[in-house]
Amino acid sequence: MNKHLTKIAVILLLLAPLIQSKNAAPAGALTGDDPAAATPQTAQAQKTGGLHISITAGEAECILSQNGNEHLRWQGTNLVTPLPEGTYELTVTANGCKSYRTNITVTANETTLHEVQMEPFNNSPEMVLVKGGSFKMGCTSEQADGCEANEKPEHKVTVDDFYIGKYEVTQELWESIMGSNRSDFKGAKLPADNVTWIDAVEFCNKLSEKEGLQKVYGGTDFYLNVTCDFTANGYRLPTEAEWEYAARGGSQAKGLKFSGSKTLDEVGWNRDNSDEKTHEVGKKKPNELGLYDMSGNVHEWCWDWFGDYSADDRTNPTGASADRFHVLRGGSWMSYARQCRVSYRDREKPDDRSRTVGFRLARNK
Repeated sequence: MNKHLTKIAVILLLLAPLIQSKNAAPAGALTGDDPAAATPQTAQAQKTGGLHISITAGEAECILSQNGNEHLRWQGTNLVTPLPEGTYELTVTANGCKSYRTNITVTANETTLHEVQMEPFNNSPEMVLVKGGSFKMGCTSEQADGCEANEKPEHKVTVDDFYIGKYEVTQELWESIMGSNRSDFKGAKLPADNVTWIDAVEFCNKLSEKEGLQKVYGGTDFYLNVTCDFTANGYRLPTEAEWEYAARGGSQAKGLKFSGSKTLDEVGWNRDNSDEKTHEVGKKKPNELGLYDMSGNVHEWCWDWFGDYSADDRTNPTGASADRFHVLRGGSWMSYARQCRVSYRDREKPDDRSRTVGFRLARNK
């Protein structure tokens, strides 16, 4: 994105009701309420105004909303029928740019001019390359005194090279992509919380689109039938095996109970030190790979459906074929120490939302 992008004029010229029939919007160009469909009596009663918008971006998608309801949606240049006077929220998105949002007031019998300057998106998350290798996953010797049944049996897993987020996804990054923030604990550098698995998958696709990368996730039902293209170069959730391999320190692992230490307080916010809230990412010690907060702060979603382990050796496993729950890892600010171990497994339904749950990004090398 640069200053020399072609300026695309997106023109909303609101015409007087008497000439509506000559200047109706092209079929299919817009979605939302059609003022032209109103009765003559209704049209005459409504006071209307004009709005002329120009946007410095290519392939911009625009949405005009009022009182939380979508009124019009368009791409490119459109000529539309009148809008009643009032205040509207304009949202503009374009590849490689930050999302743009503002309120615009339409005044009766006047044309409002508004220029949208789209800014380049330069808020890409910091990612760490994890060199692939083999490791023992599950209830290994240093975990044994706290292991639960679903961490057994210990088994050998091999994973390929991949990238993983240096930090948990922050609210600053979340808002720049999603345009809203449902977190209970507010703060730009705090991890995003109250994130469902479905939310996390949607975020990954939107961030990929923003950076011009291939979307990883598809499917028609974001509850049960999400598909994952592991060959795509966009953002995704780590698999459970990738997450544990990275939390243990990858090829530099030292056989530690927590991610980066034998002592949880050094590396993780938990029930004993969190003051019952999340904390700014990156304030504890990192693990061997330079990854922060993989023990504590917020639970982190993984791609996998939750399932039992097998004793068989596995290569790049992606979890059970189906279940009611997706895997959570790492423990949170309200977890006991045993729940912040690198092998501890938790689970939630894909649409469950909690102030203890966030996520971390992954990508293929």
